[in-house]
Amino acid sequence: WYFLDVEMQGKAKAYADLFNSKMPPKRIDFVLPWVLEFKRRTARNGIGRLYMGVEPLMSGEYKKHSNNFGFVSPEDRNTPAAFSHFTYEYSNHQLLVCDIQGVGDTYTDPQIHSADGQHHWGKADMGMEGINAFFNTHKCNAICEFLKLPVYGQKKPCDLTTALSGGKPRMALGLNTNHNIAQAPVY
Repeated sequence: WYFLDVEMQGKAKAYADLFNSKMPPKRIDFVLPWVLEFKRRTARNGIGRLYMGVEPLMSGEYKKHSNNFGFVSPEDRNTPAAFSHFTYEYSNHQLLVCDIQGVGDTYTDPQIHSADGQHHWGKADMGMEGINAFFNTHKCNAICEFLKLPVYGQKKPCDLTTALSGGKPRMALGLNTNHNIAQAPVY
C-alpha cells in the first residue's frame, strides 16, 4: 500500500511539473515520499517485514483544499481546483488528481481517479464516479481560463488580471495630498 502511495504522489508531481511549465500565476509542487523497510521487524499482522511510508516534514498551516469525492474547501482556492481540472485534460481524460492538501502550494497525499474503472490507484480510486463528483462541484476559474481548459458546468466570476498577478492586487500610482503619490490597489 505504501508503494502505491509513493507511486501516486510521484505521478501527481509529474503533472505538477507539467502544470508549472504552462506558467500559471502560482507554481505548485508535491513532496516526494519514500518507503522504509525495517529488515529486523515483522509487520503487524506477523507476516513479512515492516514497511513505513515517510515524507519530509511540512512546516506551516496545513490545509485540505479538496477530497476524493467532490468536497471543496470553503476557502475555494483557484490553483488547487485548476490543477485537478488540468490533470484530467492533460491525461486525455484518463485520470484526475484530487484530494489536494498541504502547506501553501506544496501538496501531499493526493488521490488519483482512473477513468477506465480499473481502480489502478487503490480503494479510494473511485473511477468515473469520483471524476464526475469533482466536476459536479468544480467551478472553472481564472486559472482554468488562463490554461485554456474547457469549461465544465459552472464558472466562477473571473478576474484574469488578478489571477495572473498571483491573486494579489497590482499597485498603481495615484495622487496623495501628503506625499504627492500613493499606491492604491488595482483589482
